[in-house]
Formats: sequence, structure tokens, C-alpha cells
Amino acid sequence: MYVDSHCHIGFPGYGGALKPTLDRCREAGVGRLVCVGIDADTSVRAAELARLTPGIWASVGLHPHLAEQLSPKLLEDFERSCAQEKVVAVGETGLDTFKNRAPLAAQERSFRAHLELACRVGLPVVIHCRDAHARCRELLAQTPPPAGVIHCFTGNAEEAAAYRELGMLLSFSGIVTYKNAKDLREAVRQAPGGSFLLETDSPFLTPRPPGGRTNQPSYLPYTAQCVARLRGEDLGALARETSAVAEAFFGLNEQRL
Repeated sequence: MYVDSHCHIGFPGYGGALKPTLDRCREAGVGRLVCVGIDADTSVRAAELARLTPGIWASVGLHPHLAEQLSPKLLEDFERSCAQEKVVAVGETGLDTFKNRAPLAAQERSFRAHLELACRVGLPVVIHCRDAHARCRELLAQTPPPAGVIHCFTGNAEEAAAYRELGMLLSFSGIVTYKNAKDLREAVRQAPGGSFLLETDSPFLTPRPPGGRTNQPSYLPYTAQCVARLRGEDLGALARETSAVAEAFFGLNEQRL
């Protein structure tokens, strides 16, 4: 049984397709999902899905692309959401200097605010970082959260080790199946057992196979198969280990979809 540690099934595009999406998860052996918000609306939706649906938990936060939307009221709303039983993390938050959709100063303010929120409420942080790993680690060192995961990690083995020194977990997505992801694949090979999660980041980053434009949480086994092959591990053992790590990190119970 797999845990998809990061998906966005609360996005409007899923809408009426949510039931078949969850049905496919069950068929694929993906029994638990963490639905991640990226702004006010999707965070509310993630928390509502978690409240209403066994096997789904939520994380609430503001994506670095949207960092200029940060306000005291939004942070208050996130903090209230964190009091809900099935809201298990803060984020996604972080830094992204690849697309530069928000000024770096705004991203850093938002990231710090999320780290401080995580410390206040005692929850782990879900971190997005692209092309800003050194600065991300500096901010994590300045305000260490209770726990953290670098979601959709795309760095190399040295960057992975540097995050582990800060106590961060890594999360591997369908990108590991892409032929041009050589540095990432080496980081996957070298990652110590128990130091990483698996995710889809659906509807983004569809693994190869199956390909296609819209990723699904039910595609998580394709990523797991690639990770197991790269590491020379049994697929069932990898599924059990990564699920156990996710359970401990997010505090998930035994609910299933």
C-alpha cells in the first residue's frame, strides 16, 4: 500500500472527476494521500477534502510563485486550519528562482513566515525549492522547523546530503523516470533507507510511463518501480518503507481511501 505524500487533487480541474480519481487509486494500491494547498482557496479545499474523506490528509500554505499574496489574515487563516485534526503540515512554501514569478524578497518573507508558523503549531513543513538550494538551507538553518520535506527534489547527491544534515527528508516524484534526470537518479541511488518519500505532485510531472498530460495519484507505482530499480530494492519493501516514513512524518493513522 502506497502513500502519495504530495498531490493537488483539490485543484478545480479534478472537480467531478474526483471519485474516479480515488477509485483508480484504490485499484493501484495507493491508499493514502496528502493533498497540498498552494493558496487560500486550494488550502481550504484540501482541508475540506481531508475532513470529509477517509485516507486523505491536508497541508496548507502559499506557493513561492504566489508569495506576494501573503498577508497577516492569510497566515491567521492557515493557523486556524492547522488546528484541524487532519491538517498535518504547513506548505507548500519555499523558494523558486527558476521561473521568478515573485520577487525573491517576497518569497523569503513568505518562507520565513511559514517556518515560524510551523514552529508555533508544531507541524512539519512541505518545501518547494528550485534553483535556490543554498539559500533555502540558510533559511532552514535560521528557523529550523519541527520537521521538513523537500518536495519533488530535483537536486544532486551533494545537495541531498546537505539537506539531510539539516534533518530534512526528500521526496521523489515522476521526474526520476525522465531520461535526462541523471543527477537526480544518482541522488536516489545514494539516499539512505528511510530518508525519503514518494509523491506524484499530480496533476503535474507525469511519470514515464505512462506519460500523458494529467498526472494521477494512481500513477505513483510507476515512480516507485523506477526508484526500486535504481536502488536494486524489492518493490514491495520500498512501498512499505516509504509508507512508514510518510506515516511517521505526517502522523497519519490507518485510514484508507
